[in-house]
Amino acid sequence: MQRILYLLCTLILFSSLSAQHRFVITPDMVYNLSSHGNEEVLFDDQQLPDSVHCAYPQTDNIWNYFDGVWNGKSFQYPIEVVLDFDSTYIINQICLRKGGALAAIGVTEIYMGGDDPTSWELLFDFNRDSIPCRSLDLETQFLKFRFLEPLSRIREIEIYGPQPNSPTCPPTLPNVDDCSYTRFAMQEFIGANTNFDVPAVKANAVGFVRNYHGVFQNMGFADSTYLPYPNSVYDWWTENPFTGETFHLDRFYRRFKDVGITVNNVIHRAPPYLVTFDYFTGDPNYDATDAFLEEEVNEQEFIRLTERKPFSEARYPISAGMKIDRPEMYLEYADFFHQFAARYGSNAAATQLKIADDNPLISGQNTVQYIENWNEPDKWWHRSNVQFLDFLDPNIEEELGYFSPFEYAAMSSATFDGHGSTDSIENILRARYPDSLLAGLSPVSLQTADSNMHFVMAGISELNPKYIRAVKFWFDYYRPDIPFPFKAITFHDYSNNGFGRIPLADYGISPEEYGLKERLEALVEYRDRYLPETEIWLSEFGYDSAPGSIQSPDCRVHCDFCNSLACKDKLLEIQAQWLIRSFLESAAAGIDRAMVFSMRDGSDPDSKGLYQTSGLTTYRLDGFKNKPIWYYMASTKNILKDTKFDPSFAFVSDSIRLYRFASDCDSMQKEIYAIWSPTSERGDSSFLIDRFELPFQIDSSATLVQLLDGDIDGTRSTLTADENGKIFVGVSERPQFVVLGDLPTDTEGCNCGYIPFTAAGSGNVEALGDEQTEIGTPYCDKGSEPLTRWTQEAGDEVIIDLQGKHALESLFLYSDTLATGQVEIYYGAADNWQLFRTWEVDNASTFRWKVYTNFDTIQTRYIRLKALSDQVFLQEVAFCGEALEFIPVIVNTAGEDVQSIDFEVFPNPFSQRFRVKTEQNLQLQVTDALGKIVLEKTANGALEVDTENWANGLYYLNILDEKGALLRTEKLLKIGE
Repeated sequence: MQRILYLLCTLILFSSLSAQHRFVITPDMVYNLSSHGNEEVLFDDQQLPDSVHCAYPQTDNIWNYFDGVWNGKSFQYPIEVVLDFDSTYIINQICLRKGGALAAIGVTEIYMGGDDPTSWELLFDFNRDSIPCRSLDLETQFLKFRFLEPLSRIREIEIYGPQPNSPTCPPTLPNVDDCSYTRFAMQEFIGANTNFDVPAVKANAVGFVRNYHGVFQNMGFADSTYLPYPNSVYDWWTENPFTGETFHLDRFYRRFKDVGITVNNVIHRAPPYLVTFDYFTGDPNYDATDAFLEEEVNEQEFIRLTERKPFSEARYPISAGMKIDRPEMYLEYADFFHQFAARYGSNAAATQLKIADDNPLISGQNTVQYIENWNEPDKWWHRSNVQFLDFLDPNIEEELGYFSPFEYAAMSSATFDGHGSTDSIENILRARYPDSLLAGLSPVSLQTADSNMHFVMAGISELNPKYIRAVKFWFDYYRPDIPFPFKAITFHDYSNNGFGRIPLADYGISPEEYGLKERLEALVEYRDRYLPETEIWLSEFGYDSAPGSIQSPDCRVHCDFCNSLACKDKLLEIQAQWLIRSFLESAAAGIDRAMVFSMRDGSDPDSKGLYQTSGLTTYRLDGFKNKPIWYYMASTKNILKDTKFDPSFAFVSDSIRLYRFASDCDSMQKEIYAIWSPTSERGDSSFLIDRFELPFQIDSSATLVQLLDGDIDGTRSTLTADENGKIFVGVSERPQFVVLGDLPTDTEGCNCGYIPFTAAGSGNVEALGDEQTEIGTPYCDKGSEPLTRWTQEAGDEVIIDLQGKHALESLFLYSDTLATGQVEIYYGAADNWQLFRTWEVDNASTFRWKVYTNFDTIQTRYIRLKALSDQVFLQEVAFCGEALEFIPVIVNTAGEDVQSIDFEVFPNPFSQRFRVKTEQNLQLQVTDALGKIVLEKTANGALEVDTENWANGLYYLNILDEKGALLRTEKLLKIGE
């Protein structure tokens, strides 16, 4: 009987097991919450039913096990991998296959989450002595596998249930067939990283900047008396006590706006008062400022210490392996985001400002468009920055410098909108700071100050969409009340022979050899599938230009002698070539913006240090001199202006890259073809192919534009088609551009050819245009120092006549460093003046030219300047633009006798009237600035002209003899009382 029962039970069990279905696990179902490790090997030995058409992992070696160690670092452990089945299923068996033989001694914990992945229930743990399969009876949508240590080695996970699961296939990709797919034109695509010490005029080489902003500089630097939150105030006009540099943030951002540059401000580093060391010193009040003042650390080490998670360690005492993944832990830090967005965002009505006493109380300057909250939160190298400081625990510091995706998401929720700015969050702050109840606590976070400012996800240090997926997973389930909050997701990547892994690199390699386009295309595919409304940026990439850096071209290949001057010059050329090619390849990959690192070198031009010579200019102590890449980038931006990459055309081979950029996807009013050889054999502009037939035809001719050091829009030549409409060009490793359509007027190097003008107004207005031949090139930060000065009073005006309508491109003004006050700049005509900008005349001592290039197609003949102070000390004005018409002003045309005319007009400028005095019989004709006659009179003796009904502005007084011959023309200026 017992035998029969045993056999019956065995049959029932066998029947039950045979009815089980192994779940199909696709990549879309798997989330690695640390972003490190090869989680795909856990599900790569499975059979895919015919009914499932999703992609899924395939194995080459069924013994590969999960390994989350990255660059030799294991501090990210425990690592959690979550399965989301997309709906609830019954699960009755989980099997885990060990890997690594006897070395697999670590523990793995298995949890279920039901339909809520914010709350987990431990099911069982697994080690090398556990049975492979565990029978269960549960319903859940989520499972979690928690690998406690690197020796928690699992090579395969199998999930079984009575019914097969229905895996959700990835969303379909959009149909990309023309340039409308790209969000930004190329002048907005091309960007660079910058710093507060770099003159804003350097951004003329790009259209977008990403500025690094350490918050300590607005919190007293290393001032031991600085009051922490909630009594913190922010100083936007600060001096760095380490270097003596002044950081006038209002002016800094305003100047980017003046030259038409979009700004992404990277707010990172922890306030010094939040960087404490209670865990090691036993003193909860001992912070980074104390360490600096007591000379435990120097300036550089002080700044590195602030590269830690910005939470209050006094409220959340640190311990090893501590999770810092709750939004309320970052509320003090979120205060800075509110105050910054209130001042530099677009909301002029922002209130509850916390500003230093010597700063003006203003908001809504509308000079910053994007905020990025942190830089490289996934950094794994923080230990190496601080391990030599004996009052720190390097293991804990290593963890504090790294954000897990959930930690970063929690901080982002706090800095974006105060984690919803709910009553519970406000109550947390009030409970923490009860003494502030009477005064009231100001709101925290970006959105509470300016809902229009874009929020950018911090640039992660590798091309790793796993980190993005884990952050999005957090927001999907911990913040279901809002969509994914980031306007852009951003990545950092450097082309080298370590293939992105800096510790494995010896030298930089070209973007084509590195496969930059293909790597970025994988990220674009992820974005297009899962975050189609989100911008994607390559926000750091680049090359050093000094021989010996692991991110510079290999001088042993490209030079005879690495330390020779010729070699250094050649590496500057190769740096420029590879960066332009990187921009072109990035555009072809489909990303939205690319930002080179960096605007300036970090140190001496001969430095072999990593990223120390990666700039577009030399370093601060060398005066930010433009390197060849500055001109190549300026030219590329200017040549490709108003075009986008057109994915419908590409010619790619081992020896040729040919991409098309178009201004209009349908009519192709302007087509530009970028052409180069993707090789790295020559490193100069010599042709590798002397005669390449372009694979398209034209009607008659095209323009070939070649990049040249010292020129901001390249050099041009005409390409003529043969009788068959064919064109042949030579091809080198330096990109060239074939342009079909019109180009703006060619400049001479960096000199646009300043527009001649005449000036009329109060005082010695001729001083504003008397040194035009000595101006230099302010656009490229090479302006001269004019000497003569317009002597004026507050309220004085000058009308500038460009002698014909122009499409303005640039305006340059120069004033003394002692100047104070404002100058209003208008364009238009006497009866219709339009205010362009109010110029704050305060000047930096290193670059005193004020540069405006953001005119947005302003077309005018006249410019009006109004001084609002008697100390604007304006010395010279210059203009660049394209002439749309030319109307010469005839002055003093009567030959040798003009000086003998007995004639006087006064006052000039005038308000309600002016008087004419002459002993001759003269005919007078007055025209307005547009040539309309407003007065005709005969003057013999004294004449008073009533001008009460005249509009303010410039007029011309033509003096004619009795026969009507023009003797002289005087300029008149009517100003308001």
